[in-house]
Amino acid sequence: MKRILVLVEGPSDKGFVEDILKRLGLKPRVIVMRGNRPEKAVNHIKAQKGSYDKAVILKDLHEREETVVKRLLERIYSKLKETGEETSKIRCVVVRRAIESWFLADPEALEKTLGCRVNVGDPEEISDPSQYLNQELEKHGKHYIKSMEISRRIARKINIEIARRRSKSFNEFIETVTDC
Repeated sequence: MKRILVLVEGPSDKGFVEDILKRLGLKPRVIVMRGNRPEKAVNHIKAQKGSYDKAVILKDLHEREETVVKRLLERIYSKLKETGEETSKIRCVVVRRAIESWFLADPEALEKTLGCRVNVGDPEEISDPSQYLNQELEKHGKHYIKSMEISRRIARKINIEIARRRSKSFNEFIETVTDC
């Protein structure tokens, strides 16, 4: 079984990624980075040396420009190389805006999980997918509360192939973790 290390930004990302990877038959170790300091990612990867076949760093765009996030990821690679770390097993995936855009890529999964359908054209074009999801749920008298448990429940229901077709960054993530 492939051992995958994934660094994520928050607990909801962790829950979603763990359950998606398990569904793919992978053995994930998902670590929450908490913050944008490259040193944190470098330290996490160094601490896990030898315990993974591939490491993936997920970084949300949020309101930042993609070039800013890519520069941050380049700094992580650079710092890893400076420490002599093997970087060929380390990949970075930019989540277009936030993990909720991946949720929005399968409206049926949201309906099954949250009890109402949320249709959207291109989920990666929404500037704040978390806020958008909450606004849509409020129309039905509900609220979206970011949590590991909700993310896990969505991951268990999401049609991975539909989400891959509707979200380029989700597809990139799936391709990255499965190409060992």
